[in-house]
Amino acid sequence: MIQPPPPPRPAIEGAVKSVNSADIHAILAFMHQHIVKERRSLVPIYSVHIIDHNNASVDWWNNGVHTFTPLERVKGKWQLSTTESERIITTGINIPT
Repeated sequence: MIQPPPPPRPAIEGAVKSVNSADIHAILAFMHQHIVKERRSLVPIYSVHIIDHNNASVDWWNNGVHTFTPLERVKGKWQLSTTESERIITTGINIPT
């Protein structure tokens, strides 16, 4: 899969009205820390999808690898989901979608 050019800022999608701007900033700050810890570099976040008041997912790319990271709010703080795993999105001619 070819990595698209990074957006000037991440798209915020989904049930956006169920969170406030502080939540969006907290999600982005958490993800930047997570990505740096895991990948040892800062890479662009392409979108944040708000599922509801306590759940979101983040799409980001690193060297042509598209990753989906589910998050949840626990006691007011955003963290990696405890029920869903971070996954790499793979598509191609031989891979069913």
